[in-house]
Amino acid sequence: MFRNKALVFTLATVSLVALAGAILTACNGLGALPGLNLPGLGQNPGNQQPQVSPGRLNAARAIAAGSTLWFDLLQRDTTNAFQHPCDPIGVDPNGLGNIPWTTKFGPIILTPTFLTSEYDWLASLGETDYCVALRVPVEPNYPLFFTQLEISLRAVNPFVTGHLPGQHFDAFEAIYPSNDDVLANRSLFDVGPFAGDVALVVRGVNFAGPALLQSTAYMNGLGPTAWLVFLRDNAFQSGRFYNIVGALKGAPRALSDTPTPLDDGFFMSVQVNGDNFDLNSEPFGNYDFDDYQVCIGGPTRPYAFLDFSNVDDFGAPSPGEGGFIFVMRAGAFRPGGALAGVVVDPNAPFPMPVNAGNQIIAPVSGYNEPLVPPIAGPDEDNFATPPAAGQPQGVHEFGISVFFVHQS
Repeated sequence: MFRNKALVFTLATVSLVALAGAILTACNGLGALPGLNLPGLGQNPGNQQPQVSPGRLNAARAIAAGSTLWFDLLQRDTTNAFQHPCDPIGVDPNGLGNIPWTTKFGPIILTPTFLTSEYDWLASLGETDYCVALRVPVEPNYPLFFTQLEISLRAVNPFVTGHLPGQHFDAFEAIYPSNDDVLANRSLFDVGPFAGDVALVVRGVNFAGPALLQSTAYMNGLGPTAWLVFLRDNAFQSGRFYNIVGALKGAPRALSDTPTPLDDGFFMSVQVNGDNFDLNSEPFGNYDFDDYQVCIGGPTRPYAFLDFSNVDDFGAPSPGEGGFIFVMRAGAFRPGGALAGVVVDPNAPFPMPVNAGNQIIAPVSGYNEPLVPPIAGPDEDNFATPPAAGQPQGVHEFGISVFFVHQS
């Protein structure tokens, strides 16, 4: 399960050189990739076969059919002394009694439904469904060498458009964020003043194609046009994003999956790109790769990313399977202190730093859209407990992009 640090360093050096050409194709001008704005995507008249995005179909080619992966979203409880900031999954190599950070809904053993749905259902809490999309924006080439995996995690209203809780989602069914009367349910994680660090953990991604000897995951060193992470307070294309450390306004778009291209003007994005992630992530020397510790002497930067590859869903050795631990410190999504309850109006056509003029107060509504389809849910309380004035509704969408290099 544990790997040699010298091997990790060698693979990192060789693989980053090999990545250079692939990254230009995979990341440059992401909004121009084919299929990001397909007319009619998600529309399903007459209960026809659900349409899925090209990125979703690419993922079906890149990830072995019928395979499972282990998925969890964790947040550190700042009042629990046994939840260590360097040990989100509770490996506890030093016998300090560390336990894993608090899970939101899992862990989940997920079998992606690439060909029949755009978002895989993960869990239901109250009037909120949690779902995730796994997409590959660039069609994989064989023999397999490089995979860019985009992950879009959402907290949505399961009742809109007649959908029922506990089922997978077409694209148009996962548009609307949760309006659960329990505020904690409608957010993927806590963004309040006492919020703790967040970790997304994925392991056991079984890549298709030839047998692999090694996979290595990266979320850094990928240049200025590679978007890597964003948080949004609204699942619809409203453009209300969190001001997270290192984010640029007008950055490359995340994958668009609304039913028509008419919403495009509302979907400028605010994202952390590769260069800014490097600047704001833990330095290489502060990781303990043998014990999956995201820091050694304590956290020093807003983000941390650690390769969790070559193990299966349960952590047993499995050459070539992909995985990672991504950590976002609470300070990353509360960079404004008292002004942390803002979302960003990304009103620029090209990447540039977010400034005070781009910060807007979060609206009272959870979606504040011109048209919301009829809701047939039995317990729709319509914001019985709205958040405090100026505070966001919560994180309705959490998007990251991870890059895997393979050796066969």
